[in-house]
Amino acid sequence: MAMPSFILLLLLALLPVAAPAAPPDRAAQLLALTPRPATVAARPDRETLAEQLRIERAMQRAWPRGQARLRPPLEEACIVPVLRNCQVDGFGSLASEDGTIRLLWQRQRGFTPRDGTRAGIVVLRPRGIGWEPLTWAFDGSSYGAPVLLRDGEAHLLHIPGRSGGTGRGSVDMLYAGDGRAPWREVELVSWQDTLAARLPAGLTPWQGASFDPAAMRALVPLGRADDAMCCPRGGQARVGLRVEGNRLAVASVALETAAAACPAERARYRAGDIEADLLRAGPGTPAESDLLLRLRLPNAERWFRFAQAQGYGTITILPVEPPGPATAEDGIQDMPIEADLVAQLHLLPIAADLTILTEAPHSGRPAPAHLLLPGFGRVMHYGLLPGLGEQRGFPTAFWSLDGCRAE
Repeated sequence: MAMPSFILLLLLALLPVAAPAAPPDRAAQLLALTPRPATVAARPDRETLAEQLRIERAMQRAWPRGQARLRPPLEEACIVPVLRNCQVDGFGSLASEDGTIRLLWQRQRGFTPRDGTRAGIVVLRPRGIGWEPLTWAFDGSSYGAPVLLRDGEAHLLHIPGRSGGTGRGSVDMLYAGDGRAPWREVELVSWQDTLAARLPAGLTPWQGASFDPAAMRALVPLGRADDAMCCPRGGQARVGLRVEGNRLAVASVALETAAAACPAERARYRAGDIEADLLRAGPGTPAESDLLLRLRLPNAERWFRFAQAQGYGTITILPVEPPGPATAEDGIQDMPIEADLVAQLHLLPIAADLTILTEAPHSGRPAPAHLLLPGFGRVMHYGLLPGLGEQRGFPTAFWSLDGCRAE
């Protein structure tokens, strides 16, 4: 006998109703796709979550799981079309001494609709007869060449990077591996939270920390609550670091006081991954300064002398030949440059309190706390110095005192 319709309706009303599907958790999706889950979990960026997820999905589509062959070759074109108008900005290979680790890398430059000009980097590891991505990133304004280092029995893969904006913050990546177990990400952000708790009241870590994985240390600018993002005024901290599991941890903290005690002729400066030294020069050095500035690039070394107009004149650095055995007799020799290039080689020596000093560095006097070369990034970017090609990603930032060489 057929069931009356009103009873059927009553039974249907009593059945449990399925809840509407929950909206997808973008953070969970990102953690499942990104090669940097520890970093994302340590400090999630909700403002850029959608853009990060878009990039990770584009990467997955561009390099499907199991792809073995490397097409196109690294030197010809971007191997993953994540950035628009993508161009190859550098490429290379890395290998451990025992041959257990082999890696390829490619730096890229392009843009995204959201962020404009962007840099990218992709690191590949062997897979079968071909290669697959180990890690990648497209959120920096510049990336340096990856470096393979030893940490006891393990290897560290360091990928230096900088964000854009006034703070020029670090977007470095670090991975640990021994050639047998899979590479693991070492998270690089939470140690700064630990550092903040160990600083004197009123000081806080600022953007622009310089991380040196070979020495396991960082030089961290310190700021105060009312400081502008570009210009922290609290000095800097020298931080000893160590790898603990999957994160970087603070081992020691020392407030930097080298500026007061270090004479200029022993000063060493750093801006990002670039180092510079002040050294006493030989005969022929102008009266403005008896020092030379030595710039140490990853693939080259350049020397400069200081020049300054009479009175309240602008300080300029001019390229010179490297000093050698003939310097004692012949003096410092200038290198020929275009006359209009001089205006882009201005230098500002800056004290710890951000006062602009009016005299060039000189031996026997305290070293400036910072050096600023406002136009030098453009000079390096376009390869305007004689005998030196384009050096993209050169930081326009304070060159901060990083140490004092032994006598």
